[in-house]
Amino acid sequence: MFIPDQVSTKASSSNTNCNDDKLGCWKLSFGVVAQGWAESQFPDNVGFDYAYYVVYDDPSTTHSGGYLRGISGILDHDVTPVKIDFDYSGKDFTYALGYSSDHDPYYRYCSMDQDTIYGVSWYQNLWLDQCGLGSGASGGPWISNMDENGVGTLFSINSWGFDDKTGMAGPSLRTQDGSLAECLFQQALNAPDPGQQGGYVVSC
Repeated sequence: MFIPDQVSTKASSSNTNCNDDKLGCWKLSFGVVAQGWAESQFPDNVGFDYAYYVVYDDPSTTHSGGYLRGISGILDHDVTPVKIDFDYSGKDFTYALGYSSDHDPYYRYCSMDQDTIYGVSWYQNLWLDQCGLGSGASGGPWISNMDENGVGTLFSINSWGFDDKTGMAGPSLRTQDGSLAECLFQQALNAPDPGQQGGYVVSC
């Protein structure tokens, strides 16, 4: 289930009542993940820690709830899509956002200069050293060039951190660096309904 703008919920914490939520909830149609993620375990798969969920444009089967008037039930009509940069190689000031479970249901963020870190010897993650986002924030966006309206470009996502200190790692989504994120995105856009299989494991 996907609940955008969950911070606007009328409830005191996350729940499955979609009528509590400003835009309601969307049922996920299927997912697309990298073979390198599916066939190994953390931390050996950190270089593949990205995936996509697809939501069909069929409000009668995918959307429910919402207290805002005029909701169409079509996800990319009701929620502004975020631009993804699959060629990002900069070191811009970065905003990382997510729903840490210890502050549920509030939307939290870190903002700082980025660095890099080797969580495993063979893969260099992007790194935000003083970021305190925690469990529940995984998959939240890393945004560069954010303007006063909160609009920017996604170039990574929250992946992992340490138990005993602050910091958040994110994978590079840059195709030229070997990321399969762009390939998976194209698969998600064009793949047919997988039926009971539930999704696709992609090797690109």
